[in-house]
Amino acid sequence: MPKAVVVVPTYNERENVRPLIERISAVRRSEREVDVEVLFVDDSSPDGTGEEVREAMDQYDFVHLLTRQKKEGIGRAFLDGFGFALERFDPTVMVQMDGDLQHPPEIIPELVHSVLGGADVAIASRKVEGGKTVGWSRRRVLLSWGANWLARIILGLDQKDVSSGFKAYSRGMVEELTSRRLSSSSFSYQEETLLVAKRAGKKVVEIPFTFTARKAGKTKFRTADILRFLKAILSMRYKVAE
Repeated sequence: MPKAVVVVPTYNERENVRPLIERISAVRRSEREVDVEVLFVDDSSPDGTGEEVREAMDQYDFVHLLTRQKKEGIGRAFLDGFGFALERFDPTVMVQMDGDLQHPPEIIPELVHSVLGGADVAIASRKVEGGKTVGWSRRRVLLSWGANWLARIILGLDQKDVSSGFKAYSRGMVEELTSRRLSSSSFSYQEETLLVAKRAGKKVVEIPFTFTARKAGKTKFRTADILRFLKAILSMRYKVAE
């Protein structure tokens, strides 16, 4: 049976851990063709997120934890999680998603089966027909739209939602990413992975989903991230990890 490992970076997400695990557990019960495991990558959260995951591991045998000593960016967290999963679990497909319940785990099977069907990357997309964002302020919507448009234009990306952090990758694509020294450690990691896929001739598809505002915890997005994102995208235009 193919195995999918879902990598979930966390920092101060204790309130969301159990609800997310329970929803993934329901997905596992309904998914008969793929074995789904989940790996939390916690940056030593002071709110006890790691402890909450460890307690859940006693109840759920599909839950695993990788603890990092400090925050090094969400991109680095995903890549560390990918490398750990490749060594420990021998996955066929890998999924990346946030731990704040804004990414519905119920569409994990659709993303996974898209990869098993031949895609190298399957994006959970807010910007294709059937996809949308709900619960955001107009400012956040405009910022997201502007960042997405800018990245597509500057990097020549073909997808509509290049900033989505909810994706599934083939094992080959994960090995492509982990073998490189990606320049992005923060939010621009999302665009860099698609740029790597484009330059490597990989197949990318988009699956519609509804992105909802978080109900618990605090957003990790800050105004200063906008400037770092712009600088990273402009730099990426001429240089991508080798």
